[in-house]
Amino acid sequence: MKAEVYPVILEPLVLGKPWGARGKGPELVPGADANLKVGEVWLTADGDRQSMVMNGPMAGMTLKDLRLKWGPDLLGQGPAGKKDEPFPLLLKFIHAAEHLSVQVHPDDPTAVRLEGSGPGKTEAWYILEADAGARLVLGLKAGVDRT
Repeated sequence: MKAEVYPVILEPLVLGKPWGARGKGPELVPGADANLKVGEVWLTADGDRQSMVMNGPMAGMTLKDLRLKWGPDLLGQGPAGKKDEPFPLLLKFIHAAEHLSVQVHPDDPTAVRLEGSGPGKTEAWYILEADAGARLVLGLKAGVDRT
Protein backbone atom coordinates (compact mmCIF):
# COMPACT_ATOMS: atom_id res chain seq x y z
CA MET A 1 0.00 0.00 0.00
CA LYS A 2 1.40 3.38 -0.99
CA ALA A 3 1.53 6.05 1.70
CA GLU A 4 -0.55 9.16 1.33
CA VAL A 5 1.74 11.97 0.25
CA TYR A 6 1.22 15.37 1.84
CA PRO A 7 3.39 18.07 3.44
CA VAL A 8 3.76 17.25 7.13
CA ILE A 9 4.00 20.04 9.69
CA LEU A 10 6.40 19.31 12.54
CA GLU A 11 5.80 20.80 15.98
CA PRO A 12 8.68 23.13 16.91
CA LEU A 13 10.65 22.25 20.05
CA VAL A 14 11.30 25.34 22.18
CA LEU A 15 14.45 25.06 24.31
CA GLY A 16 15.47 27.32 27.15
CA LYS A 17 19.16 28.26 27.32
CA PRO A 18 21.09 30.40 29.82
CA TRP A 19 22.02 32.77 26.98
CA GLY A 20 18.46 32.99 25.59
CA ALA A 21 15.99 35.85 26.02
CA ARG A 22 12.81 35.99 28.08
CA GLY A 23 9.67 37.05 26.29
CA LYS A 24 10.80 35.81 22.85
CA GLY A 25 9.06 32.43 23.03
CA PRO A 26 5.59 33.48 21.85
CA GLU A 27 7.13 35.66 19.13
CA LEU A 28 9.01 32.63 17.78
CA VAL A 29 6.37 29.95 18.47
CA PRO A 30 2.76 30.90 19.30
CA GLY A 31 1.78 29.51 22.69
CA ALA A 32 5.36 29.19 23.98
CA ASP A 33 6.11 30.14 27.59
CA ALA A 34 6.84 33.90 27.75
CA ASN A 35 8.94 33.39 30.92
CA LEU A 36 11.30 30.86 29.33
CA LYS A 37 14.74 32.15 28.27
CA VAL A 38 14.36 30.83 24.74
CA GLY A 39 17.70 30.11 23.13
CA GLU A 40 16.76 27.62 20.42
CA VAL A 41 13.73 26.49 18.46
CA TRP A 42 14.27 23.15 16.73
CA LEU A 43 12.23 22.61 13.57
CA THR A 44 13.57 19.13 12.76
CA ALA A 45 14.87 16.85 15.51
CA ASP A 46 15.60 13.11 15.38
CA GLY A 47 17.69 12.28 18.44
CA ASP A 48 17.12 12.47 22.19
CA ARG A 49 14.41 15.00 21.37
CA GLN A 50 11.96 14.21 18.58
CA SER A 51 9.94 16.37 16.22
CA MET A 52 6.29 15.34 16.17
CA VAL A 53 3.95 15.48 13.17
CA MET A 54 1.06 17.87 13.90
CA ASN A 55 -1.22 17.31 10.90
CA GLY A 56 -2.90 14.74 8.69
CA PRO A 57 -2.99 10.97 8.97
CA MET A 58 0.56 10.85 10.40
CA ALA A 59 -0.24 13.24 13.28
CA GLY A 60 1.42 12.00 16.46
CA MET A 61 4.25 10.20 14.66
CA THR A 62 7.81 11.34 15.33
CA LEU A 63 10.40 12.17 12.71
CA LYS A 64 12.12 8.92 13.72
CA ASP A 65 8.86 7.01 13.07
CA LEU A 66 8.72 8.52 9.57
CA ARG A 67 12.39 7.68 8.92
CA LEU A 68 12.01 4.09 10.10
CA LYS A 69 8.82 3.60 8.09
CA TRP A 70 9.96 5.16 4.81
CA GLY A 71 13.79 5.28 4.89
CA PRO A 72 15.05 6.17 1.38
CA ASP A 73 11.57 7.23 0.25
CA LEU A 74 11.80 10.03 2.82
CA LEU A 75 15.56 10.63 2.86
CA GLY A 76 16.61 9.82 -0.70
CA GLN A 77 19.28 7.39 -1.84
CA GLY A 78 22.84 7.34 -0.54
CA PRO A 79 24.32 7.63 2.97
CA ALA A 80 21.54 9.90 4.27
CA GLY A 81 18.92 7.35 3.17
CA LYS A 82 19.84 4.72 5.76
CA LYS A 83 16.94 3.93 8.10
CA ASP A 84 19.28 3.31 11.05
CA GLU A 85 20.86 6.78 10.84
CA PRO A 86 19.14 9.85 12.35
CA PHE A 87 17.44 12.33 10.04
CA PRO A 88 20.43 14.12 8.49
CA LEU A 89 19.28 17.69 9.14
CA LEU A 90 18.74 19.51 12.41
CA LEU A 91 17.15 22.79 11.46
CA LYS A 92 16.89 25.34 14.25
CA PHE A 93 16.56 28.99 15.06
CA ILE A 94 19.08 30.28 17.59
CA HIS A 95 18.15 33.32 19.62
CA ALA A 96 21.26 34.46 21.46
CA ALA A 97 20.76 37.37 23.83
CA GLU A 98 24.19 36.83 25.43
CA HIS A 99 27.53 35.24 24.51
CA LEU A 100 27.24 31.57 23.62
CA SER A 101 29.70 29.01 24.96
CA VAL A 102 32.59 27.81 22.82
CA GLN A 103 31.33 25.19 20.39
CA VAL A 104 33.48 22.36 19.03
CA HIS A 105 31.91 20.21 16.33
CA PRO A 106 33.95 17.31 14.91
CA ASP A 107 33.64 16.06 11.35
CA ASP A 108 32.47 12.46 10.73
CA PRO A 109 35.87 10.67 11.09
CA THR A 110 36.80 12.68 14.20
CA ALA A 111 33.41 11.96 15.83
CA VAL A 112 33.95 8.23 15.29
CA ARG A 113 37.51 8.43 16.63
CA LEU A 114 36.66 10.50 19.71
CA GLU A 115 33.13 9.32 20.54
CA GLY A 116 32.98 5.88 18.96
CA SER A 117 30.20 6.86 16.56
CA GLY A 118 29.16 9.46 14.07
CA PRO A 119 28.01 11.40 12.33
CA GLY A 120 29.96 14.54 13.08
CA LYS A 121 28.44 17.96 12.75
CA THR A 122 28.61 20.29 9.79
CA GLU A 123 26.92 23.66 10.18
CA ALA A 124 25.63 26.40 7.96
CA TRP A 125 24.35 29.61 9.51
CA TYR A 126 22.02 32.14 7.98
CA ILE A 127 21.68 35.26 10.13
CA LEU A 128 18.09 36.55 10.11
CA GLU A 129 18.58 39.45 12.50
CA ALA A 130 21.43 40.94 14.52
CA ASP A 131 21.71 43.89 16.88
CA ALA A 132 24.11 46.69 16.00
CA GLY A 133 27.60 45.67 17.08
CA ALA A 134 26.81 41.94 17.16
CA ARG A 135 29.58 39.67 15.94
CA LEU A 136 30.33 36.06 15.19
CA VAL A 137 33.67 34.63 16.27
CA LEU A 138 34.98 31.72 14.23
CA GLY A 139 38.30 29.91 14.51
CA LEU A 140 41.31 30.67 16.69
CA LYS A 141 43.84 33.46 16.93
CA ALA A 142 47.06 32.84 15.05
CA GLY A 143 49.56 31.01 17.28
CA VAL A 144 46.96 29.23 19.44
CA ASP A 145 47.79 25.55 19.69
CA ARG A 146 46.57 22.50 21.61
CA THR A 147 48.27 23.58 24.87
